[in-house]
Amino acid sequence: MNYQESLDYIKSLTPTLERPTMARIKLYFEELGDPQNKLPCWHVGGTNGKGSVTTFIASMLTACGLKVGKFTGPHLSKFNERLVIDGRDVGDERFAALASTVYSQSCAFAERHPQLGPLTWFEFLAAMAVQYFSEEKCDYAVFEVGLGGRFDATNALANIVVSTITNIDLDHMHLLGDTVEKIAAEKAGIIKGAPLVTAAGGAALDVLRARAEQEDSPTVVLKTPGGAYSPALFREFELSVENASSKFEAELLRRVAFLKEEIFLPDDLALSGAYQRLNALTAAIAICVSDRFGERFSSSSSSSSSSSSSSSSEFVQSLRRGLAQAYWPGRYEMIAAAGQILDGAHNPAGARALRLSLEEMFGAINFVFIFACFENKDLESLLAQLLRPGDYLLNPRLLGERPFHQFEDIEAICLKLQVQARHFENIAAAGDHARDLIASGNASGSTPGHAADLAPGRSAGSAAIAPMAVVTGSFATVREAKAALS
Repeated sequence: MNYQESLDYIKSLTPTLERPTMARIKLYFEELGDPQNKLPCWHVGGTNGKGSVTTFIASMLTACGLKVGKFTGPHLSKFNERLVIDGRDVGDERFAALASTVYSQSCAFAERHPQLGPLTWFEFLAAMAVQYFSEEKCDYAVFEVGLGGRFDATNALANIVVSTITNIDLDHMHLLGDTVEKIAAEKAGIIKGAPLVTAAGGAALDVLRARAEQEDSPTVVLKTPGGAYSPALFREFELSVENASSKFEAELLRRVAFLKEEIFLPDDLALSGAYQRLNALTAAIAICVSDRFGERFSSSSSSSSSSSSSSSSEFVQSLRRGLAQAYWPGRYEMIAAAGQILDGAHNPAGARALRLSLEEMFGAINFVFIFACFENKDLESLLAQLLRPGDYLLNPRLLGERPFHQFEDIEAICLKLQVQARHFENIAAAGDHARDLIASGNASGSTPGHAADLAPGRSAGSAAIAPMAVVTGSFATVREAKAALS
């Protein structure tokens, strides 16, 4: 297959949604000699932030001089973004070659096992990642869970260095369950004996603890007494070490104390957004937990005798460099030339994190949002976290096969929230209107009968408007915005 043929085939595949199973992908790998077992992996799940944590871990490992594969999703511009080694997306020709290899193997597998059939959409991509990272002899790979965890194709990975579950909140409820506890049970499926790092709390943490105890996985719980988005998070955080030996706990706390003294400076982060502090911290704790770097967590004056190891001072600089070089588009991505911030927040927790990040940067002022989200999302809860009275919401019609929430539903909620709402036929028109609103600093162009006229006690232009429009609601919204800007 050439590149376009490979894309066409992947897009034609069935997603694993209604009848999830691990039988197909596990047997597929088993008949290939279990190549995934030869690949030491960091495995990252959770509701929000898992892609950012994956990126931070991979970037820090790469900065340490290791060859590191990274598997993430969704992509924004090209499928190639999902397969990355040392920060570089796979090229088109290599992508096609990998797809051709996995296609041949999948077809042969389906002939041998017609009851299971060929690999599904996400299984195919995960198999391509394992194929790519194995062929390239990566030292490590960092895999982001696609959906849930228990039945996710990445859960066929067995050589796990550290499992990380960022947090757990309500999302994908039609697939994972309608309570935090049910969702936690699905995400806990990636806990399989390796150490676990998590920033989850409440009832979700109880579910993770039970699974970790069952699997004999040492558990490191990241606590944020000053708040998850505190500017002083890097100094305020606390750790709880559970289901582990006293030796494990003492060594981890020693390493973390070293990091607190040597590494964590907010200015080190390349990724904007207050919520990225917690993601960076979670990633760094995952590095601490690994037993692969123990000798590097020592006084900066000491150095390792191993020729492959750098001194502790160099290690500190490597981790800082990894934090500073991490690149993860579509997550509080600031496009200054266009006057836009792109963020794929698509659930209430993500919307809350985005709003807090915006207010930290710009203050408690009004914002212009270019917003569209998929029909299966909890629209009312999402908008309640995202919007404040006096904001503006511009809803573009988006392309794509998945259905989006209708403007009438968005407008009704905005009316209750005292937010102005308008619909546009495409995202470019919404972007143009956003620029006009920001330039004028008032509600010019609002349509009579819309929420603009139903904000009691407010007059046009009575509050400052942030100088950048915010594109959010889904990664599909971000994707179209990026395409319109290119």
